Amino acid sequence: MCPKSEGHITPVEIDANNRNNFHGFFFQSNTPLPIFNFNQGDISLYRARIKQLRGELEAQKNIVEQEVVQAYRAVQMQRERIQQLQDKTLERSKKVAQMSQKSYEIGQSDMASVLVAQQSNLEIRYEYLDAIYAYEIAYTDLEQAIGTTFY
Repeated sequence: MCPKSEGHITPVEIDANNRNNFHGFFFQSNTPLPIFNFNQGDISLYRARIKQLRGELEAQKNIVEQEVVQAYRAVQMQRERIQQLQDKTLERSKKVAQMSQKSYEIGQSDMASVLVAQQSNLEIRYEYLDAIYAYEIAYTDLEQAIGTTFY
């Protein structure tokens, strides 16, 4: 059986010789013995590799942490945008459209102003739906950054 060192097979030399008028065969094998080899080079190499891998691990942790923080901030921002639209803008837009309609019914304004008010109301509602969509995307990004689903 050949001795192994660090996953490499140690070379074994086999020789057939005809010396001293000996008629026959004999085998000889040479195996290096690491008597004075303390593997200091390998130890230094492995220590440097461990240090490098630890640095790479820390870098990956920082990247993941940054992604989670950014995703969470995006969720917060979209939530605030939705809340602002719900609290102020949607209700005001609806009231302006209703007032414009009543103004037209009593003859104080023309149809064009009613249509403009209705169009503005629809645009604000579309903006609200876009905000909800952006919130869902940000929420999904946060789940992906964390690596799990929340529900």
